[in-house]
Amino acid sequence: MSQAVFVAADGAASAFLEIRKTCDIIVTDLDGDRNDIGEMIQEGALAIVHAHGDNIPTLEAYVPEVLPVLGSTQVKPTSRVFLWGGFTDGDRACFLVSHYSPRRIILAGMDFGSLVGRWSKPDKHQHFAADAVKQAKLTIAKQLITNLQQQSNMEYMLLN
Repeated sequence: MSQAVFVAADGAASAFLEIRKTCDIIVTDLDGDRNDIGEMIQEGALAIVHAHGDNIPTLEAYVPEVLPVLGSTQVKPTSRVFLWGGFTDGDRACFLVSHYSPRRIILAGMDFGSLVGRWSKPDKHQHFAADAVKQAKLTIAKQLITNLQQQSNMEYMLLN
């Protein structure tokens, strides 16, 4: 595992910290625990921050505090905002990683079912049921990752 690159998708930063581990990259739209995200960045993680219509005030307030970051987009890329692909933080992380052609991607804790991990939302202390909107997002994420798997020669493993 010494050659492994650990990528956390948003709230997974909190899960990493719970087991006293750090990640190398964090892909986030900043709806996870921002203190934990900030701690990962202070420990050296590269932050890939995704902007969308719901999080612009959060970005404007938080990003200047944790620079440097790279931006991600679902539309037109620029010199500092990149389009790797993906829809949710988790599948966006997979697209980012796949861009660099690793031998293997291991997805740990990505559950595409009806349960959302407590790390996904800072105000939750237990796992909780996904509402209809979240289930639709997870369905899209699962399909995107399935398509990515089919289009690449990388080995994918899902650990839950």
